[in-house]
Amino acid sequence: MVKALCEGNVMNIRMNSLSGLLTALFAAVLFVVASVGTVQAQRLALVVGNAQYDGASDLKNSATDAAAMAKALKSLDFTVTLLTDVDGPSFWADLDTFIAAAETAESAVFFYSGHAFQMSGVNYLVPVGAKLESRELSIRESLSLDTIIAKLQSRSRQTLIFLDACRNDPLPKTVRGDGAASDGLARVQTGVGTFVAFATSPGGVAADAVGDAPNSPFTTALLKNISTEGISISDMMIEVRNDVEVATLRQQAPWDQSSLREQFYFVAPKAASKQELSEKDFELLAQLSPEDRKTFMDLLGQSGFDPAALEKAETQISLAEADLQTVAFDTITISAPVVAVVPETLKPADAEVGLADLTLAPETVKVGIAPSTPTEQPEGAAPIRLAALNFDTRGIDTGDVGGLRLEGRVLQSDNESDRAVLAAIDPSLIEDPVLGDPGEALDPAVLKKAVQSELRRLGCYQMGVDGDWGKGSRTALTSYYLAKKIVPTTLEPTEALYAALKADSNVVCKVRYASTPQAKVRRDEQKAAQKVVTKPKNAVTKGKYGTRPAETAQKKVGNSLRAMGGTN
Repeated sequence: MVKALCEGNVMNIRMNSLSGLLTALFAAVLFVVASVGTVQAQRLALVVGNAQYDGASDLKNSATDAAAMAKALKSLDFTVTLLTDVDGPSFWADLDTFIAAAETAESAVFFYSGHAFQMSGVNYLVPVGAKLESRELSIRESLSLDTIIAKLQSRSRQTLIFLDACRNDPLPKTVRGDGAASDGLARVQTGVGTFVAFATSPGGVAADAVGDAPNSPFTTALLKNISTEGISISDMMIEVRNDVEVATLRQQAPWDQSSLREQFYFVAPKAASKQELSEKDFELLAQLSPEDRKTFMDLLGQSGFDPAALEKAETQISLAEADLQTVAFDTITISAPVVAVVPETLKPADAEVGLADLTLAPETVKVGIAPSTPTEQPEGAAPIRLAALNFDTRGIDTGDVGGLRLEGRVLQSDNESDRAVLAAIDPSLIEDPVLGDPGEALDPAVLKKAVQSELRRLGCYQMGVDGDWGKGSRTALTSYYLAKKIVPTTLEPTEALYAALKADSNVVCKVRYASTPQAKVRRDEQKAAQKVVTKPKNAVTKGKYGTRPAETAQKKVGNSLRAMGGTN
């Protein structure tokens, strides 16, 4: 095992002489106090790359993937623990050390690159020393992903988990049993404040590398996008997914699930001077009925948006609508063949019958790769699958957990009986520093600032929280309502709205990017066109009225996404 600990800034206290002892001790005290003051902003990462296996095939790029991710995270002010070719006992020991250090951290990242498999509804990561000679031994040797997540997650911090696993099935056929992806995969149990990303979709195999690339497609895409300023974790994963699909000719598509309570950024955005509707907002508007869409546009018009801005917005909505129709056309499904006995009296089909006259079978399948032939498995043994997520596992399962059924109800602070229970548990649970006691008049300025703050937590508001409720705040509220699929009657802050925002435990405005490939192409074109070209400082420019010192030359490209929005 190779282990490296990448630390940030460390203060070294040097005592030049005995007479400097008091000075040094005073400095040490200051260092401790300063550490306590900054620990809440600490960002930690545990990066693991397993490549050289005893009981499975070696992986070419796992160690280099881990090293590259460790370097990238360190550049983003993470304190990084890097483990390569680690065995089971050492991994658990280092994980416990990491968890203890992360207790007071603001955010924690866990990145794993290596082999993984799924058995009996549980995902496992494979340490390099695993022999994998039987089903029982494989379970004992490997690391339960559910246990790792349970150890890492905490309501007091944001926890992000990236799994570049599933490169191929590490288990012998006699051990793994039936490997058909159609039989289903394990659910990942996560608590509040956790984000999990897989390198591949259900039943898929993630590529170790494409050609001679030094990293896997998933890690390559992460490294490309992780340092982008102002991009949320959800929007980053859209870019990662698109990049991986392109690199693998659509043979691999990363998946993720999130229960984050507030938006996460690897590089935080600067406070925007203008709040704008996003690509995703236009895409959601395009999916509304004409009546609901008109309600939103009328509300924006009443909020101070001029006719020109509304007209540009309608153009963007039409563009998003066309993109969605194109995607729908590209993913048309074809009916499965139906075997039936043909009656002898059946007449030949009329030559004039067209496609519109045909009826598709109830069960439809997409054209694609046929499933592999199931392999034999031990009698009564549960099948083993590559660890990945399907669409249904992207949410949090609050049902069966380890055979124990969770019963109960949610206590709300809006009724007296529940408030009495909450107060008995912890009085702070029913105290709201904004709303105060029920029936108490609320300062409108305080309410506006509180609503802005909650919209920012939920990922909908990019501007500074100042209590000035203007077009920017109404635009952010529009994004919130669109994401929640709510058609509002007003875009003004109310106590009921604030209570609803507070009740949202997960990020609402997860993405600002549209989901269609066409939107991705336009983003890339805009990024390329917005590159700044600067002339030498002392250069001169010839013009109609003679020569003059050259100013910075920048291509002016109209950003069609900035169709509407406002300050405050």
